[in-house]
Amino acid sequence: MSTSHPSSSTGTGTTVIPGRRDDLAWLIGLGVLSAVVYAWAFPYRFPLVHLYDIPFIDLGKLTKHTHAGALNFALSVLVLFLLYYAAYKLIRGQTSRRWGMTMLAFAVGFFVILILTYPIGAGDVFDYMLGGRILAYYRVNPYTHAGADFLPGDPFAPYAPYYRHPSYYGPLWTLLAAGINLLAGTGNLLANLWAFKALALIFYLADVGLIYLIVRELRPGRALDAAFLFAWNPLVLFETAVNAHNDVVMMAFVLLGVYLFQRRHYHGMIATVVASALIKAASAFLIPVFVLAALWALPNWRRRITFLITGGLVAVGVTVLLYLPFWEGRQIITVGRRLGMFTSSFPTLLMLLLRFRLPQESAKLIASSLATVVFATFYAWQMWKLRGSVESLIRTSYALTLFFLLFICLWFQPWYIIWVIALAALLSQPDAICQSALFTYSGTWAYVVYHFVWFWYVPVMNWGNTLGVHTTAVVAIFTLPLAYGIYRLARTPDHRTPSDHCRQLTR
Repeated sequence: MSTSHPSSSTGTGTTVIPGRRDDLAWLIGLGVLSAVVYAWAFPYRFPLVHLYDIPFIDLGKLTKHTHAGALNFALSVLVLFLLYYAAYKLIRGQTSRRWGMTMLAFAVGFFVILILTYPIGAGDVFDYMLGGRILAYYRVNPYTHAGADFLPGDPFAPYAPYYRHPSYYGPLWTLLAAGINLLAGTGNLLANLWAFKALALIFYLADVGLIYLIVRELRPGRALDAAFLFAWNPLVLFETAVNAHNDVVMMAFVLLGVYLFQRRHYHGMIATVVASALIKAASAFLIPVFVLAALWALPNWRRRITFLITGGLVAVGVTVLLYLPFWEGRQIITVGRRLGMFTSSFPTLLMLLLRFRLPQESAKLIASSLATVVFATFYAWQMWKLRGSVESLIRTSYALTLFFLLFICLWFQPWYIIWVIALAALLSQPDAICQSALFTYSGTWAYVVYHFVWFWYVPVMNWGNTLGVHTTAVVAIFTLPLAYGIYRLARTPDHRTPSDHCRQLTR
């Protein structure tokens, strides 16, 4: 649908559409509709206060894996993404304070509505709570002790999916979790759920604010819609407000690193990006990207060598400082603890195919090794192209993260796509926006496959030692973003690139 109102130029090559009252009214209407769908689809059907003390329940169990349950979830998510797309069409290019405050007010409203929902997608928040409790209440090391060590008396352990294992997360997250546990009450399950969701809200808002600040300096006319891309994204809201995943915390430190790079505070940048990896190790592969970008940005070799030394000391200092309270030897390093776990990824399919001829451990080793080689090759190519501008830093970080999730990640989960949409928002490029938005939508199909389809067609899904269900999940999750990627690389018959078509869609 085309618009008839005039446009003006910011002088930076960005077209800005002046906000009109009727357009803002449409945005408000879309926000109200989205709030109604969120409220009906999630807290109304899965209220936290009624379900919080029932262990090991999820979307599938609560709906008894019925076709109606799957249809309600899938249609609700589809409607929310369509409303998100319509709202983005309205807000794109807007710069006024009214639009920004309206966008932010609805984002907070959506989040507050969803906070009232039981974490139906995953039970990771119970693992967060248990890890914090082990440190805050028992005063022992959560990297050497598991929740099972405190059964049968511990009130949190029966709810945590990985209660038999020590913590998988970094020391900075463990310290945050322990602090939240102390504030909420070491034995109060519901209060801890509220507290971890509140923490997620704080970092979600930090992500939105940092995206706005970074893009405002790069492309002033696109700052508001860049923040919107993240703030109103249904997958981001579901995984953060409902499931309380800590990926928004990890990404807040990555985004802060970009912000500090933008202001040439390179030592602070190093500290924050290392801190991100000490929340969750997944962001560790971005650390060399930030370092190399800073080296390119520095004017001479003397300053580069100095930065390598001093920046290295900062990185080591932050790491030692945060690990020191927990240090009992190398066994507390958590990076490798999930390397043997596979789900819903191309390496998983390869591993399961290899298992027809090879032992499980050999199949896992070959699949993970091949994934590592492929990623290392792509990584080297991206690092070769990297330069010292903030645009180059963002573009490389986005490309590596997207490639990692699409092709390399052994243990893929839909909430990981939060990493991609945050970086795509910084890029504010039509290709990245389209592909990442499609990825966030298709990622929600993981819940349909694993919570419903698997239970409808058990023999087919379990064929080949679950090769059936993982193949179904890979097709459902990755077809849309990969199809768009292929489309993006090809020229259309009228000789326009996919970017030209996507610009029309996003105008």
